[in-house]
Amino acid sequence: MEPRPIEELRSEVVDQIAAGEVVERPAHLVKELVENALDADAKDIEVEFDEGGRRVRVSDDGTGIRPSDLKRALQRHATSKISVADDLWRLSSYGFRGEALASIAAVSRIELVSRPKTESVAHRVSAEFGTIKAIEPSAGNLGTSVHIESLLRMFLPD
Repeated sequence: MEPRPIEELRSEVVDQIAAGEVVERPAHLVKELVENALDADAKDIEVEFDEGGRRVRVSDDGTGIRPSDLKRALQRHATSKISVADDLWRLSSYGFRGEALASIAAVSRIELVSRPKTESVAHRVSAEFGTIKAIEPSAGNLGTSVHIESLLRMFLPD
């Protein structure tokens, strides 16, 4: 038997593998989003869960995300929680890898609407199965709302 060749995986396969590690089922997706809200100092967190996990919304009153960071929030290995390796020894957050939102964005339709205190209006960014759209002004309260729809079937309960 001949050995199989070693090949680099296509990015969409890598994204779905990462999503499987982060979003094993809709309940894990909610856990990740609630932990992000807690890391953003949210005092009020609202979770909406419909259609067996096909639609999920988590809204909070935390610090929010700057408009200039919204697209970056949906990219792999992008985080506000660490910046250098030594930060790993001083972690005080639930998450830090910058994988959750990117993984969710790779396997669903996602919309982030956020308004930090420094902004007079909220801004939104959305992505469809890994394709990130433009940022635009939007109605929204202080904090962040993450709305997820059309989660790939592989992540939904039978």
